[in-house]
Amino acid sequence: HKWLVKNMAKSMLLLLLVSTAVQSKKFDVGAIYYGAWHVDPQMSAVHGPNWTEWEVVKNAQPRYPGHLQPNLPMYSPPGFGMNVSETDPTVMAAKIDAAVSNGISWFLFDWYWYAAPTGPYMPDMQGKTGGVFMGDALEKGFMKAENSNKMQFALMWANQDWVDIHPAKRGWHGTYRSPSLKLDKETTLFANRTSVNPFDNVSAPLGVQELLLFDGFMSCDVYKAAFDYIAKTYFTQPNYKRLPTKLANGSTASCCMFSFYQAEIVAAQQACGSDSAAAIQYFRQAAERNGQCLHLNLMGGRQPSLLSSWNVESVSDYGWMKTVKVDSFPEAAYEDIIPLGVQAWKTKTSAFAAQNITYIPSISVQWDSSPRTLVHDPFGQWGYPWGAAWRSNASQWKSALQAGHEYMTDRCSQGWCPPLLINAWNEWSESSYLEPDEREGMAKLEAVGAVFGTTI
Repeated sequence: HKWLVKNMAKSMLLLLLVSTAVQSKKFDVGAIYYGAWHVDPQMSAVHGPNWTEWEVVKNAQPRYPGHLQPNLPMYSPPGFGMNVSETDPTVMAAKIDAAVSNGISWFLFDWYWYAAPTGPYMPDMQGKTGGVFMGDALEKGFMKAENSNKMQFALMWANQDWVDIHPAKRGWHGTYRSPSLKLDKETTLFANRTSVNPFDNVSAPLGVQELLLFDGFMSCDVYKAAFDYIAKTYFTQPNYKRLPTKLANGSTASCCMFSFYQAEIVAAQQACGSDSAAAIQYFRQAAERNGQCLHLNLMGGRQPSLLSSWNVESVSDYGWMKTVKVDSFPEAAYEDIIPLGVQAWKTKTSAFAAQNITYIPSISVQWDSSPRTLVHDPFGQWGYPWGAAWRSNASQWKSALQAGHEYMTDRCSQGWCPPLLINAWNEWSESSYLEPDEREGMAKLEAVGAVFGTTI
């Protein structure tokens, strides 16, 4: 009996230690950062002097009964509000402190590189081989903040067409031009459009030349220039985000994570030869020339053939709006979204694991892109930026985070623990943000720290 009691006590102690270790495990939590909250000379040329996307946010209106718009930022603590610029290193330093003290250890910056603009009002600041567009939040703000070493960062090249949706007018929908829609600059914007009535051919955006400000389909030289710039400017930074990556020789290294938002555009362009894989190979070589290696991530994995031809290491999604189908309109219950989002994580984790590809889950604070629609137009189900919203309060958001923590705890017990990505830190125009607002204050940001701890 003494032996039995003694060994039962040991077993209970072991279970307690294991349980405590799981509960105290620090997960790698990042947040998407959209750097549109500062004056950009090219955007000002289109919309007017000193324009920022805050104009879209503050002019949003309720589009149906009970619709919570506009959503306005709180002006405290320091570093937040419409009257500060994210290009100021002291402002960004305050954001960094707020993030890391609430469990967020890295930002995934929406990043843009284009060749010369196609829009009639924009000055050309990129040239034929391209250049960074709207990158000052990262380069002037984050990278020059005195505490930037507290936080890591990575890039997601949002390589779609840049179209004027600030705001979007009824009759045009979607920011995505299908790769099958080849640009015909000699005739109309979309060569295969069959009707001048946008509702007769709703599978393609309205053919108005002025809407397209930057062309997402680019040449080999533009891609090469971008890859060289990325590897030299960002990958060499000590706080660039690195993930375990299996190399061609079979070894594993910590490599720079880089994501493509629309890989199918690169593939359709067949950049740098008949096979777009040549462009990606050049990118890997550019990283190597700078003493680094590449961890390639695709948002969505919409082109299965690219997973092998590009040697993709991981796949993610921009948020639950990409993985959860919503049937109700104009609004769905956030409580209904949570289990569907978690199930999508599990399904995709298994599917990509079968291909030896890591799935990096993303969790959405909420979703409502109506601020990007013209308030004087009707509101309907016409494709992005119209469509159903789903909103959370701080309590509901904390429930989603707890579901995320449970998923991560289970998944990370089975091997390498991937990051968890939050959409978003500051997608104010899509109502998905952690930054403090007038309704919830700091509650949603603080919920991340309450569930996941402070820093990894």
